[in-house]
Amino acid sequence: MKVFEIFPQQESFMDSSPDRCRTCAVVGNSVNLLGSHYGPLIDLHDVIMRTYRRMKSTVKANQGLVKVLHPGFIQYVHENWLGKEGRYPSTGFMGVVLAMHICDEVSVFGFGADKDGNWRHYWEELQNKHYGTGPHGGGQEYKRILELAEKQKLNFYKGF
Repeated sequence: MKVFEIFPQQESFMDSSPDRCRTCAVVGNSVNLLGSHYGPLIDLHDVIMRTYRRMKSTVKANQGLVKVLHPGFIQYVHENWLGKEGRYPSTGFMGVVLAMHICDEVSVFGFGADKDGNWRHYWEELQNKHYGTGPHGGGQEYKRILELAEKQKLNFYKGF
């Protein structure tokens, strides 16, 4: 299928073996990333799951039709990891759960609310200063990340 032509051909970083630790960084889009200087640390990971980025114009695919996550996975995360908090999980939190399933070591960057308790993206200014977590159960997502960090299941870099 032509849709798979948009994915890189390199797969060696995904090879797992007893003498190799597959490190993954999940980079959220929280305003907490601003000024954090985590870039070099993030780049040291084998696999990096990042925030929204436009696809290269050379890619010939209907971007509106390309979906990476199966709805069953979204439901699994919503029910089993978040106890159905919020209308649906954020893509960032789904990235955390996916990384927990496929990576030997997971580091999480750019998650959490700003100083006013809003979950906003680092590239935007909120018009509604009482936005909270929007449709996501952000408080529950953050709590789960903190619990996983406390149990040393992932490394959590909070930002500012």
